[in-house]
Amino acid sequence: MSVAMVGNGCSSKLTTEDYRDLVKSGVHTVPRVDEIKAIFRNDPVDCFVGQNGLDLTKPAVWYTEVYFGGKYVFAYEVNVKVDYKNNRIVGIVSEPTFYLCGVSKVLHTSSGNVGADFEPGWILGEKEWNKTVADKGDFSAIGIHLNTNSPIQGFKEYVDAKRKGRVPVDP
Repeated sequence: MSVAMVGNGCSSKLTTEDYRDLVKSGVHTVPRVDEIKAIFRNDPVDCFVGQNGLDLTKPAVWYTEVYFGGKYVFAYEVNVKVDYKNNRIVGIVSEPTFYLCGVSKVLHTSSGNVGADFEPGWILGEKEWNKTVADKGDFSAIGIHLNTNSPIQGFKEYVDAKRKGRVPVDP
């Protein structure tokens, strides 16, 4: 598992080790992370925390991102309360949101960056996620039929570019 060092107002105050400890805490305390890891056990799963602005009294955002099926990106986000003094997540403060989209094309810029165009995706709430979990990760339980038998050319390169620079975390 990896984490991203998100450009946030607190990054200059957190060392890489502090940030790693913060994310390790969240892997064990943020609801749904274990479910996501279980469903996508053979796919790259990244977790990271972002803080909007310099006001550390406001909620941060927990992100879990998964790349799977040769073309899909699944993301989970929820606002969390962070104890920066002890580098840990102390709770969630919003309803979670789940995102699912497919990459339609991998793009290469003249400067060597790798990006992607996306197919229209889905935004899921807890009700849809609970049905998906009950069906062991089968999104067709909520009417989403994925085609994991037609990978997008360059998807691994896209995933590698997105994950580059993320700090590895052993939960």
